[in-house]
Amino acid sequence: MEPKLAADGCKCNWHTYGSWVLKAILEDDLMGYLEGSETRPTHPSLLQGDGDGWTPQTDEE
Repeated sequence: MEPKLAADGCKCNWHTYGSWVLKAILEDDLMGYLEGSETRPTHPSLLQGDGDGWTPQTDEE
């Protein structure tokens, strides 16, 4: 469920939204990526066969 933010944009909005985002990050076990303790996932273009089902999104890829 998404947080309900105050229409006047009060400072409590950041507390409400920030708490909601932090909870989602913790539930999905993503904190290590934000803290830098998890390694970055391998880019699909570096995988054998360019990764099954991977389509380049930019000219550089």
